[in-house]
Amino acid sequence: MTKFVAMYLRVSTFDQAHNGYGLGDQEVQCRKYIDLYFPNDEVKIYKDDGYSAKNLSRPEMKRMLDDVYKRKIHTIVAFKLDRLTRSVIDTYKLIKTVMEYDCSLVAVVDRIDISSANGRMLVGILSVISQWEREVISERTVAGVNFLFLTSPIYMLTSKCSKDCSRGS
Repeated sequence: MTKFVAMYLRVSTFDQAHNGYGLGDQEVQCRKYIDLYFPNDEVKIYKDDGYSAKNLSRPEMKRMLDDVYKRKIHTIVAFKLDRLTRSVIDTYKLIKTVMEYDCSLVAVVDRIDISSANGRMLVGILSVISQWEREVISERTVAGVNFLFLTSPIYMLTSKCSKDCSRGS
């Protein structure tokens, strides 16, 4: 059986898809890498549109990993490491799985290839940064929602009413 190159693409939000690196932009960059290093290999594209990278529970990620387990893929090419996962634990699980099944992993923009010790070290460092970034975004979102709620006219009105009502006014 001939193994193929897997191209993995992911965006989590509408804004990211249209103002950041959307699926089309990611595909163009990955295709350039594949054309340079694997010009004659079959390429299969896995696209998760609208999914967070907080874990590996995404339809196309699962399908791609299933092909890794079946030893159909020789290299996974992603635009950036954080397109694959933003969890340190999942990053190490993914690397372990990929290596266990004689597959390689490349993050084009990050210039990472896990076939070397240095590449694996950089993956570890970048995965910590990605997870931190995801957690900070989450904290800021919660703080923003809380601020909007606490400063909304409805909250202020109900808060004032509950204070007045408890005093017997």
